[in-house]
Amino acid sequence: KWNLLYADKDARDFAKFLTDECNFAPDHIKLLTNEEATRTNILTNLGSRWLPANAKFGDLVVIYFASHGTNAAQDVAHKNFLVAHDTDPSN
Repeated sequence: KWNLLYADKDARDFAKFLTDECNFAPDHIKLLTNEEATRTNILTNLGSRWLPANAKFGDLVVIYFASHGTNAAQDVAHKNFLVAHDTDPSN
């Protein structure tokens, strides 16, 4: 329902910036784009799988969310929300 064109390109470009300019190891970057960027996949990778398995105490963690937000005027209680690949616009 939303036009999310170029969010995947933005995410890939940022991952490339981290490896090329900031010396992050490629295996230290978890990139979820398009169909992989579902609510469940995002929360699982941040909460119980990839991030906790790879980040240790004292590590720098960078979370980049390339997406679109919602317009506060259109939302219940005028709150903004992040939009995942499988976001239901009626909920």
